[in-house]
Amino acid sequence: MKTTKEHGLTWDDLSLDTISWTIIALLEKIPEMHVETEKEPDFPEIAKIICRLVFPPDKLSQLKNNTRDE
Repeated sequence: MKTTKEHGLTWDDLSLDTISWTIIALLEKIPEMHVETEKEPDFPEIAKIICRLVFPPDKLSQLKNNTRDE
């Protein structure tokens, strides 16, 4: 994540420590979610949520289109 921050791909107003902590907390809750909902975790959906936590919408668009503002 440090490299993505250095390349300007993450949120400007959020620290990497906070983002990392949030992702860890989310991932630690997956087994609990599985028990409570009685459904298998939807890992592609969880990955999408993590991407949205890390990357602002305009940066996600750049990554999807393989373009970057330098």
